[in-house]
Amino acid sequence: MSTFELAEKAKREKKFDLALDYYQQIINDKGISVNLLQEVANIFYLKGVNDHAVAFNLAAAHLSLHVYQESYKQGDEAIKNALENFPKDLLEKFPEPIGALLTSERDTMRHLSHALMDQELIFEKAPAYRPFAEVYYAQLLDDGSEKDILKKLKITNQDVLAFDRKHYFNHGFQILLGEIKWDQLDNPNVYQLYINPS
Repeated sequence: MSTFELAEKAKREKKFDLALDYYQQIINDKGISVNLLQEVANIFYLKGVNDHAVAFNLAAAHLSLHVYQESYKQGDEAIKNALENFPKDLLEKFPEPIGALLTSERDTMRHLSHALMDQELIFEKAPAYRPFAEVYYAQLLDDGSEKDILKKLKITNQDVLAFDRKHYFNHGFQILLGEIKWDQLDNPNVYQLYINPS
């Protein structure tokens, strides 16, 4: 079993600290990647450490933007075409036009939004979020409980997607705009920028 598979197994068994240890081993051996940062963010979300989940999700988004930007500088035609096809008003919403590429990454927006919003303080003021947070938790846990939770809550995956789009995604979009270090997209050192800022 690979270290990544061991991390996933530990996560499904709710051994979150062990999962984090496995992900750290992968980072030590292979370096960081957008996917690994998102996996670590998900573990922190499952542990209920939302501020860390937000930080790791922002780090993943920044690294993704860095990779897009570097590819664009190297003449990547797919990125160039995507940017040319985005509506001008969308491009203008971002401090850097390359940011518009994140709008096509549904999971980036979703993970960041849930990490930000799925907290007891929010649930007290907006209880409608709680059932969708339960579903999201089960989806991240990936232990087979999602189907039972949907049935118990009497909602469908389509309901979840619609609620995410209507209520969660704008929060993720706003935090991306406000918290990404847009003037430092050339810097891939996301640990220094988001996780252990000095």
